[in-house]
Amino acid sequence: MSFRSRNVPARLLVFALLAGAVWIGCPCPGPDTLLKEDWEGCAGLCSWTLVAGEAERVATVHPGEHGCRLGAGARIERTQLREKIQGLGAEDGRSCPGSTAGLRAACTRYHDIEVELTADCSAGLEVHLELGLQDGASEVVIVSLRDSTHPDASYRRLEGHLEQAGYTELRGVAIESAQGCTIDDLLILGPS
Repeated sequence: MSFRSRNVPARLLVFALLAGAVWIGCPCPGPDTLLKEDWEGCAGLCSWTLVAGEAERVATVHPGEHGCRLGAGARIERTQLREKIQGLGAEDGRSCPGSTAGLRAACTRYHDIEVELTADCSAGLEVHLELGLQDGASEVVIVSLRDSTHPDASYRRLEGHLEQAGYTELRGVAIESAQGCTIDDLLILGPS
Protein backbone atom coordinates (compact mmCIF):
# COMPACT_ATOMS: atom_id res chain seq x y z
CA MET A 1 0.00 0.00 0.00
CA SER A 2 1.45 3.33 -0.97
CA PHE A 3 1.86 6.32 1.32
CA ARG A 4 -0.81 8.25 -0.63
CA SER A 5 -3.52 5.55 -0.29
CA ARG A 6 -2.95 5.19 3.47
CA ASN A 7 -3.65 8.93 3.99
CA VAL A 8 -6.89 9.04 2.01
CA PRO A 9 -9.05 7.82 4.92
CA ALA A 10 -7.28 10.21 7.28
CA ARG A 11 -7.83 13.11 4.87
CA LEU A 12 -11.49 12.21 4.53
CA LEU A 13 -11.85 12.08 8.31
CA VAL A 14 -10.22 15.50 8.71
CA PHE A 15 -12.43 16.94 5.94
CA ALA A 16 -15.58 15.43 7.52
CA LEU A 17 -14.68 16.82 10.96
CA LEU A 18 -13.98 20.29 9.57
CA ALA A 19 -17.18 20.30 7.52
CA GLY A 20 -19.19 19.19 10.57
CA ALA A 21 -17.63 21.88 12.74
CA VAL A 22 -18.42 24.54 10.17
CA TRP A 23 -22.03 23.34 9.76
CA ILE A 24 -22.59 23.19 13.53
CA GLY A 25 -21.09 26.65 13.89
CA CYS A 26 -23.19 28.11 11.06
CA PRO A 27 -25.56 30.55 12.68
CA CYS A 28 -29.25 30.67 11.94
CA PRO A 29 -30.19 33.75 9.99
CA GLY A 30 -31.62 36.36 12.33
CA PRO A 31 -35.09 37.76 11.74
CA ASP A 32 -35.63 40.73 9.44
CA THR A 33 -37.53 43.73 10.81
CA LEU A 34 -40.52 44.22 8.51
CA LEU A 35 -42.12 47.01 10.54
CA LYS A 36 -41.20 48.87 13.72
CA GLU A 37 -43.46 51.53 15.21
CA ASP A 38 -42.87 53.31 18.50
CA TRP A 39 -44.93 56.45 17.82
CA GLU A 40 -41.88 58.66 18.44
CA GLY A 41 -40.57 61.56 16.35
CA CYS A 42 -43.88 62.11 14.58
CA ALA A 43 -47.20 63.89 15.04
CA GLY A 44 -50.76 62.63 15.14
CA LEU A 45 -50.99 58.92 14.43
CA CYS A 46 -47.61 59.01 12.67
CA SER A 47 -47.99 57.01 9.45
CA TRP A 48 -51.18 55.26 10.55
CA THR A 49 -54.67 56.04 9.22
CA LEU A 50 -57.72 55.98 11.48
CA VAL A 51 -60.36 53.84 9.79
CA ALA A 52 -62.94 53.47 12.59
CA GLY A 53 -63.53 54.75 16.10
CA GLU A 54 -61.14 57.01 17.96
CA ALA A 55 -57.36 56.87 18.27
CA GLU A 56 -54.66 59.34 19.29
CA ARG A 57 -50.95 59.51 20.02
CA VAL A 58 -50.49 59.73 23.82
CA ALA A 59 -47.76 59.69 26.47
CA THR A 60 -47.17 56.26 28.00
CA VAL A 61 -46.02 55.27 31.49
CA HIS A 62 -42.41 55.81 30.44
CA PRO A 63 -41.36 59.49 30.69
CA GLY A 64 -41.03 61.09 27.26
CA GLU A 65 -42.33 58.05 25.40
CA HIS A 66 -45.47 57.81 23.31
CA GLY A 67 -47.88 55.19 22.11
CA CYS A 68 -51.28 55.05 20.45
CA ARG A 69 -54.48 55.06 22.48
CA LEU A 70 -57.22 53.10 20.70
CA GLY A 71 -60.82 53.59 21.79
CA ALA A 72 -63.27 50.71 21.91
CA GLY A 73 -64.03 49.68 18.34
CA ALA A 74 -61.07 51.60 16.88
CA ARG A 75 -59.14 50.44 13.83
CA ILE A 76 -55.90 51.93 12.52
CA GLU A 77 -54.08 50.86 9.35
CA ARG A 78 -50.82 51.19 7.48
CA THR A 79 -51.12 50.31 3.85
CA GLN A 80 -48.97 50.30 0.75
CA LEU A 81 -46.06 48.68 2.53
CA ARG A 82 -43.74 46.68 0.31
CA GLU A 83 -41.56 44.93 2.88
CA LYS A 84 -40.01 41.83 1.29
CA ILE A 85 -40.21 38.57 3.23
CA GLN A 86 -37.19 36.42 2.47
CA GLY A 87 -37.85 33.09 4.16
CA LEU A 88 -35.63 30.04 3.95
CA GLY A 89 -35.78 29.38 0.23
CA ALA A 90 -33.79 27.14 -2.03
CA GLU A 91 -30.88 29.58 -2.09
CA ASP A 92 -30.50 29.61 1.70
CA GLY A 93 -27.76 27.55 3.19
CA ARG A 94 -25.30 28.25 0.36
CA SER A 95 -22.88 29.80 2.82
CA CYS A 96 -23.40 26.94 5.25
CA PRO A 97 -22.59 23.31 4.52
CA GLY A 98 -25.55 20.96 4.80
CA SER A 99 -28.96 20.96 3.26
CA THR A 100 -31.51 23.77 3.24
CA ALA A 101 -33.91 21.36 4.96
CA GLY A 102 -31.36 20.84 7.73
CA LEU A 103 -30.85 24.58 8.11
CA ARG A 104 -34.63 25.13 8.08
CA ALA A 105 -35.12 22.50 10.81
CA ALA A 106 -32.32 23.92 12.94
CA CYS A 107 -33.62 27.48 12.57
CA THR A 108 -37.38 27.03 13.05
CA ARG A 109 -37.45 29.99 15.44
CA TYR A 110 -36.67 32.32 12.54
CA HIS A 111 -39.05 30.70 10.05
CA ASP A 112 -42.27 32.31 11.34
CA ILE A 113 -43.59 35.84 10.98
CA GLU A 114 -43.60 37.34 14.48
CA VAL A 115 -45.73 40.19 15.88
CA GLU A 116 -44.85 41.82 19.19
CA LEU A 117 -46.29 44.86 20.93
CA THR A 118 -46.69 46.44 24.35
CA ALA A 119 -50.21 47.28 25.57
CA ASP A 120 -52.08 48.24 28.73
CA CYS A 121 -54.66 45.54 27.98
CA SER A 122 -54.13 41.82 27.65
CA ALA A 123 -57.13 41.03 25.46
CA GLY A 124 -59.33 42.63 22.86
CA LEU A 125 -56.65 43.44 20.26
CA GLU A 126 -56.43 41.98 16.78
CA VAL A 127 -53.54 42.43 14.36
CA HIS A 128 -54.38 41.91 10.69
CA LEU A 129 -51.52 41.42 8.24
CA GLU A 130 -51.99 41.87 4.51
CA LEU A 131 -49.43 39.51 2.98
CA GLY A 132 -48.39 39.13 -0.64
CA LEU A 133 -48.43 35.68 -2.20
CA GLN A 134 -46.11 34.27 -4.84
CA ASP A 135 -48.79 34.63 -7.54
CA GLY A 136 -49.14 38.37 -6.79
CA ALA A 137 -52.43 38.06 -4.90
CA SER A 138 -52.89 39.22 -1.30
CA GLU A 139 -54.16 37.42 1.77
CA VAL A 140 -55.26 39.02 5.05
CA VAL A 141 -54.35 36.96 8.11
CA ILE A 142 -55.35 37.69 11.72
CA VAL A 143 -52.48 37.04 14.13
CA SER A 144 -53.61 35.76 17.53
CA LEU A 145 -51.77 37.49 20.36
CA ARG A 146 -50.85 35.90 23.68
CA ASP A 147 -49.77 37.65 26.85
CA SER A 148 -46.15 36.82 27.73
CA THR A 149 -45.81 39.24 30.65
CA HIS A 150 -45.47 38.80 34.40
CA PRO A 151 -48.95 39.18 35.97
CA ASP A 152 -47.92 42.19 38.12
CA ALA A 153 -46.71 44.40 35.23
CA SER A 154 -48.91 47.36 34.27
CA TYR A 155 -48.05 47.07 30.56
CA ARG A 156 -48.39 43.72 28.85
CA ARG A 157 -46.08 42.21 26.25
CA LEU A 158 -48.27 40.60 23.61
CA GLU A 159 -46.81 38.22 21.05
CA GLY A 160 -48.11 36.20 18.16
CA HIS A 161 -46.78 34.39 15.13
CA LEU A 162 -47.83 32.69 11.98
CA GLU A 163 -45.94 30.21 9.87
CA GLN A 164 -44.27 31.59 6.77
CA ALA A 165 -46.36 29.85 4.13
CA GLY A 166 -45.00 31.24 0.89
CA TYR A 167 -45.64 34.89 1.70
CA THR A 168 -43.46 37.25 -0.32
CA GLU A 169 -44.10 40.65 1.30
CA LEU A 170 -45.86 42.54 4.06
CA ARG A 171 -48.28 44.89 2.28
CA GLY A 172 -50.34 46.28 5.14
CA VAL A 173 -51.13 46.13 8.85
CA ALA A 174 -54.34 46.90 10.71
CA ILE A 175 -54.85 46.93 14.47
CA GLU A 176 -58.33 46.69 15.96
CA SER A 177 -59.30 47.20 19.58
CA ALA A 178 -62.51 45.78 21.03
CA GLN A 179 -61.93 47.77 24.23
CA GLY A 180 -59.95 50.91 25.02
CA CYS A 181 -56.23 50.12 24.94
CA THR A 182 -52.90 51.94 24.59
CA ILE A 183 -50.33 50.22 22.41
CA ASP A 184 -46.62 50.88 21.85
CA ASP A 185 -43.46 49.29 20.47
CA LEU A 186 -45.02 47.35 17.61
CA LEU A 187 -42.51 45.04 15.96
CA ILE A 188 -43.17 42.72 13.02
CA LEU A 189 -40.35 40.32 12.18
CA GLY A 190 -39.99 38.01 9.22
CA PRO A 191 -37.57 35.26 8.31
CA SER A 192 -34.37 36.47 6.67
